Amino acid sequence: MKVNRITTTVTMDDFGRIMIPKAIRKLFKSREFTMEADVKEKALTLKPVPTWDEMAGFIKHKIDLDDLVRDRETQWH
Repeated sequence: MKVNRITTTVTMDDFGRIMIPKAIRKLFKSREFTMEADVKEKALTLKPVPTWDEMAGFIKHKIDLDDLVRDRETQWH
């Protein structure tokens, strides 16, 4: 059976941190998420941040990530 939606209750600690349950982290294979807050709807949406390997899968030709980082560093300095 394929799961399309999981609903769970989470709590916030005294520092404002919300713990994402381990089962959900494992399902998305991520430890980093972006959060969107919809103030009008009073809703939070979390989306896993893709890894470099996942993003590289979208690129049709081979790319050298070290060269990419060097290029970006020279642009910022």
